[in-house]
Amino acid sequence: MIRLALFVCLALFGSHAFAQQVTVVPSGIAVPGQAPLCSIRSANFNVTTDQVCTLPASILAWDLTSIEVTNCSASLTLAAGGVYTAASKGGTALVSAAQAYTGLTSSTVVLPLTLNGTAATTRLTVSSVYLSLTTAQGTAATCDMYVWGKNLT
Repeated sequence: MIRLALFVCLALFGSHAFAQQVTVVPSGIAVPGQAPLCSIRSANFNVTTDQVCTLPASILAWDLTSIEVTNCSASLTLAAGGVYTAASKGGTALVSAAQAYTGLTSSTVVLPLTLNGTAATTRLTVSSVYLSLTTAQGTAATCDMYVWGKNLT
């Protein structure tokens, strides 16, 4: 996806000097510099323990643009919980503990999570974020979670 967007930039501007990394998000809007920073594939939505999403070691500072959940193995009816900058629901809550996942009714649905307060306007320097549910689904369910942002290193 990034290669295609970069090719489009080069085709439009005709020079490497004007090209920048561009990602096309599911809505089809090009967002300069935005990329998936980490993901948790098959995150278990039937546990309330921490699940870590580790950024590449080369990213020392970053800006959060969105967190999305998709590709669920079951329709979520009870699962709720947040995303944090430290283990055990510590640090800064990027997404509230009250975030409900009931909108995830099939594997094809993409749910953009609601970011807390200044989460999208804060320069972050943590190397991992943690999905930590406060309420488990109650039955087996897995989903993929993606953390999107801009590398400010």
